[in-house]
Amino acid sequence: MECTEDLVAGRLTDIVVTTKEMKVIKPKYYTWIRKSRVATFAIVSALLLIIVTLWLNTVVSIIAFVLAVPFIYLTFILSYTYYQFSEHGGNYQGQIHDTILAQITVKSGKLLDIGSGSGSLIIKTAKKLSNVVAVGVDSWRTDWNDYSKKLCEINAEIEGVSDRITFFQGSAANLPFGNDEFDIVTSCLTFHEVKDTPDKEVLLCEALRVLKHGGEFIFLDLFESEKVFGKLSSLVASLDVSRIEAKRLGEIIPLPKLLHIKQCLGYAVIIKGIK
Repeated sequence: MECTEDLVAGRLTDIVVTTKEMKVIKPKYYTWIRKSRVATFAIVSALLLIIVTLWLNTVVSIIAFVLAVPFIYLTFILSYTYYQFSEHGGNYQGQIHDTILAQITVKSGKLLDIGSGSGSLIIKTAKKLSNVVAVGVDSWRTDWNDYSKKLCEINAEIEGVSDRITFFQGSAANLPFGNDEFDIVTSCLTFHEVKDTPDKEVLLCEALRVLKHGGEFIFLDLFESEKVFGKLSSLVASLDVSRIEAKRLGEIIPLPKLLHIKQCLGYAVIIKGIK
């Protein structure tokens, strides 16, 4: 009996040890705020404050202080936004993706996601819409070094949807797809980042080119920024679609006040409709 008890105890110990050694593999989804940018502003702020405190010269200290103020402000805003977007904070990035998903009424067919980043939106879409085959495209520029095609593929594999998602590297200004190829096209905060063309209307027209007639599109971007997109009313009127509507993100999802400022999501608008 004692031997049996010892054996059982030994097996339980082995199970506990094995469980402790097991590592849960989780997907890695990065926020829209780059850590490198936050670090850069923080370092510059610190250096300028050091110059101020050293009082090497009154004029130099005053200049350093004046220069430090905007860097400190931007460091705070970026750090706060990073926290609010992350899962450890407000998870507003996840909430925004859920908001985009809620706009999709087509439940089957072929979907294109423009600007897949680390794959968070397209993977979440594939998990929710089991009858959708998804394609993700991104340029994966070197200044977004957290994002990559390989990371997207790994995340899709971990999430169990790699059999229904394919990723391509390419530009939103010249999508590597034929006309009328997709039933749904989505994009989240990508168009304003595209450097290939200053005319953002070209990007939206290119996205609509690959969408089937009667297909659905949902685009979220800083569309109220006239500096980037021009007048929103003119942009919407220029698109050759059968139905379209635009609504501020802040009217759909409650956002913290600091995320409403123009450096964050103050210009964010969802444009959706049917081609």
